[in-house]
Amino acid sequence: NSAQNAGLKSRRLSKFLHSEKKTLFFTQPLTMALSGFMAIYTSSLLSIKEPIFTASGEVASFFLTMFELLPFLVILGLAVWITIFSTQKQREDPDFKRIWGRLFKPVKNETRLQLAYFFIFIFRRWVIIQSAMSFGQDHSVAILQLMLVTNILMTIYLAHAKPKPSRFENRIELANDLVTTIAGYHLITFTDFTSGQTLKFQIGWSFIACLIMMLGGNLLFVLLDLIRALWLLS
Repeated sequence: NSAQNAGLKSRRLSKFLHSEKKTLFFTQPLTMALSGFMAIYTSSLLSIKEPIFTASGEVASFFLTMFELLPFLVILGLAVWITIFSTQKQREDPDFKRIWGRLFKPVKNETRLQLAYFFIFIFRRWVIIQSAMSFGQDHSVAILQLMLVTNILMTIYLAHAKPKPSRFENRIELANDLVTTIAGYHLITFTDFTSGQTLKFQIGWSFIACLIMMLGGNLLFVLLDLIRALWLLS
């Protein structure tokens, strides 16, 4: 029995490492471009929107900002193009997987709506950040309304497209977005829409409870995956 268990464990580990190795080349730059796009975009936009060209250091900062932003935009645009126009046969090609596999591995690729998951995810955050930077603090309710609309649309998308590979993952993703939407409604209390301090205090605790529930649930699954990976490596 111990020999059989060791053999099964070895096969699982080999499969796990093989799946990771397939997307090794170009995976890290692509992942950084997608996951860090909002941070780079926001900081770059702020640097361009309010430049202070009073010293050579500020001029250098401006050109450095453009040098950072443009490659990220190119990689993101290329990733969108590949996702939209690639065929099923291309997505099954080993070389194609090695380079672009990170775009398709965590989601289903049965429909283009499913393949667009990452870009809908990024676009949603771009809308929120762009509205906050465009409207400013004087229009906090309008910004919040736009955020709530994007939350609702994202919830509808997840319920309809079911982009994740398993039913369980789709349920987790949908639950996360529902909690995010519910938590978003709490934020109305903290705008100029409401002036009562007691109500803000009470709603604040409810908002914190929503966040703890969502973060705690996700952390639990992350820890379970970590334990599984450590067990395979042991």
